[in-house]
Amino acid sequence: MVEGIKYTYVCVNGKEYLGIDMNTQNVKITRSAELILEKCLKSVWSIDTCCPKNHARWNKESNPWAGQCLVTALIVQDYFGGDLWYCKHYDHYWNKLENDLEIDLTINQFPPDFEPCFDCVKFRKTVLNDKNLSLRYNILRNLVDTYKGGL
Repeated sequence: MVEGIKYTYVCVNGKEYLGIDMNTQNVKITRSAELILEKCLKSVWSIDTCCPKNHARWNKESNPWAGQCLVTALIVQDYFGGDLWYCKHYDHYWNKLENDLEIDLTINQFPPDFEPCFDCVKFRKTVLNDKNLSLRYNILRNLVDTYKGGL
């Protein structure tokens, strides 16, 4: 670790998995850290964390990403900060970090050539005012916090 650099870590099962240098232009998030978080989320997503209007599309084996974008983007924001980006055309959320890195852990719910357009930034406090979303987020947050995936 470099003196004077602030690092943040994703902890799963009491193990620290990634450091983020928040004091430079080049915030570094290792691909392995993103994959670890994605593995955790994919294993704990459920119909209870899925947006109700996507329940018919959600399937643990074939489409676990469906309806998980906003709760997932909130979890990513918990660990990495940044903004919640929104595409109104597909009602889709993903993250843009302070270093312009975009993270979308639920993009696989769409066809391979899908490219969401950025329409606006959504604010955490505003989206969490929705009681259903807040409940789904808290369920997912607790599942991530207690994840026992043997990482």
